[in-house]
Amino acid sequence: MKLKFMVTIVSAVIITNAYAAASYNVEAGLQYANSNTDDKTSQKIMSIAGTYYLQSIANDPSQPFAEMDFLQKASSLNLLYSNINYESNTFASTTINPISFGGNFYADKFSFGASTSSWGNTNFNFKSNSSHYIGIKSTKTNFNFGYFVTPTTLVSFVNSKESANYSPSAGLSAVNDLTVTTNGLKSHTVTSLSGSESIAVDLAYNQIRSEQDTSQSNVEYGLNVRYYPEANYYFEGGYKINSGDYAADKGNTYSLGAGIKLTPNFGLMLTTSKFSVSDSTQNSGKTSTVLTAGYRF
Repeated sequence: MKLKFMVTIVSAVIITNAYAAASYNVEAGLQYANSNTDDKTSQKIMSIAGTYYLQSIANDPSQPFAEMDFLQKASSLNLLYSNINYESNTFASTTINPISFGGNFYADKFSFGASTSSWGNTNFNFKSNSSHYIGIKSTKTNFNFGYFVTPTTLVSFVNSKESANYSPSAGLSAVNDLTVTTNGLKSHTVTSLSGSESIAVDLAYNQIRSEQDTSQSNVEYGLNVRYYPEANYYFEGGYKINSGDYAADKGNTYSLGAGIKLTPNFGLMLTTSKFSVSDSTQNSGKTSTVLTAGYRF
């Protein structure tokens, strides 16, 4: 039903988009995502997002459509609301509603970004006994600070911290709180090839530390390449490799995607990914699909 709703919205936007604005300050998005892991955990996510740009972005048909805010160094504020349905072999179907807000800012050759997201205490009931549950609340913060080493290459230091607090029901054993801290470097480069043909390359290196019953550290490398044969559509592929102490995260992730600007103001993006865990006994292998519709005005 949710996917059918998105298709209806997409059709209406295409029909009513009679002309294109020369510039835009607002971008609204609707996103549907689902994921499934080897241990039969599933998540279905519906999100609504809005971004307000502090300066107008020229709707330049010669620039790759998903890179305009970066190329024009447009500072922004953003807000995201999600409805997530979670279910596993252990826990019954549960709905959580995270809210995220933040901003990205540019000043000459520098950039800075920050965001925070959270969801309040939610009870995850056991399938084996619905009177037993574990209450979970979660918060996450992200920071990045970057410098343009060339006019179209940004190198950034990134930091994120995610915490989960657990409150088991009476009769259940206590569960230690979980904290995951990530520090890393990333780069984003957009290169014009010829005419409206271009390529965008992302590189990432992250050190990840998980602390719960013990402290475990992992290292992750990532590469994503987005190729624009023309400015209004792209194809992309990505690869990540994770190694270290936490076995459930060790492995390789492959991703493929595509995006198209159907009208000057409206675009669609689709990404699918597959995580193959190194140790199959962890049952943490995962497949994910994300469909995003965005409109600018």
